Amino acid sequence: MKTIFIILLGMFIGLTTSCSSNSTSANTGVDNSGISKTTQPSTQSAAQTDMDSTTSQNAELTGNEKEILTNTFRDFIPYNPNFVDCIVDKTLEQADIAITDLLNIIEAESDKIQEYWQTFGPNCLSSLTEEEVKLLNSPLTDASGNPLIEETEEPGRIQFSTDDIGITLKGTFVTGDSSPNYVFQASEGQLLQLELITENPNANISLYGPNPIAIDSFTVTKMLLPDNGDYLFFINNLEPNNDYTVDILITDPTVQRVQFNAGETSTTLQGGILRGESGPVYLFQASAQQLLGATIITLEENASFDIIAPSGTLLAINQMNVERLLPETGDYLMQINPIRGNVSFEIVLEITSMSSG
Repeated sequence: MKTIFIILLGMFIGLTTSCSSNSTSANTGVDNSGISKTTQPSTQSAAQTDMDSTTSQNAELTGNEKEILTNTFRDFIPYNPNFVDCIVDKTLEQADIAITDLLNIIEAESDKIQEYWQTFGPNCLSSLTEEEVKLLNSPLTDASGNPLIEETEEPGRIQFSTDDIGITLKGTFVTGDSSPNYVFQASEGQLLQLELITENPNANISLYGPNPIAIDSFTVTKMLLPDNGDYLFFINNLEPNNDYTVDILITDPTVQRVQFNAGETSTTLQGGILRGESGPVYLFQASAQQLLGATIITLEENASFDIIAPSGTLLAINQMNVERLLPETGDYLMQINPIRGNVSFEIVLEITSMSSG
């Protein structure tokens, strides 16, 4: 999968080998023995003095390690310090790793910084300036992030018009271009609808958020956004001269959690949608290999539903009746789609285990 972070990091790792060597050399000089070393003095007062001294040394060493760790990351990531600090903090937090352990890892294998940047960099976009975000579109930069060649203007931050909640993006992928990427701002709980349209069957979208998102690459998805902040998506695997269109829609839906009565496997949902409104969203929990049955009933057959798996895969699009085995365990999303006019609907939802059938 071609992503801009891999391209950039390949350039930076090659261009900053000497910086990495210097940082590694500096790291090797850190004395970590005081972290686990203790003394056994002969008197209680001496023990207290040594304990205070050891605590002070440990705090100093931890501070030095964080500084060395951050400086080593900065050798490879040519953007502002806040961005680098964010990546370091996210790595420590999300990877659940101690400072000393992370420092030892990158001392032994500096290429691991590439993995951490690719994983956690998209979660730190708010730390970048507008100019630095534009640099993400350039596949050829020096170790300071300066373009090596003149780049044409690339897609960037999506700006919705006043009172507008959706936009259509169009472009053509040209030889030598980096993977198209777009940034947009959204809020927790909003419903994102994102679809890629292109003749290339291998092309797809990778989506990143302010925090890691458990969603697979896709061509079309709907999801309730989990965080406030900037979201970034890449279009992957485009080939030269591929035209592409991306439809993006962000709405504030009514969300309802579906609860089944004790001992029951089915429930009935009722509601209405006024002309011009988007339909409500229902969340229900199910397990892999359970059987889902869903039917929507309307007087004028003027509504349908979409069903989306926890990984973002659409299982049903504009259907009025569906029966299928569920592929995953987790929260499933169902949105009601009005087709015309005002809608009154009733949904019969049933989830059964195969053993009970």
